Amino acid sequence: MSFQTLDTKLMAILTALTGAGQPLNFVYQGNRTDIEGYPSALLIKSDSASDYETTRDNRRTYVYYVYILQEVESTGITEADQILAEVADQVMDAIDNDYTLGGTAIMVRAVPSIWGNMQIGTGQAQFARLTVEVDILYELT
Repeated sequence: MSFQTLDTKLMAILTALTGAGQPLNFVYQGNRTDIEGYPSALLIKSDSASDYETTRDNRRTYVYYVYILQEVESTGITEADQILAEVADQVMDAIDNDYTLGGTAIMVRAVPSIWGNMQIGTGQAQFARLTVEVDILYELT
């Protein structure tokens, strides 16, 4: 198991939330400031940990941040926060509905952790940062 495999699985969940009638307009992997439209999401690797599970397996936890962004110049902060709340709920629901990433993981948890404002590109954006924890068992060789 690797970050690359998990990147693909999580990006598939987020990308499925883009398009007509979906909550997100764009999804990006990694940090960037050239956002094409809002609301958008950034999938960013954070860290990983490993712990002894059995004599044959280690339990690994991979942590990602999903930043959901909404510009505030045209919407205002209040409306941007309402949009973020709706989109964050839908992103968490999508992750909860595939809580094993198609059998790749033991468990995936997505929880809201930080809400705030940031400078992005040439303007301001409100953001909701979700922490996504992915637990897997790594079989020792």
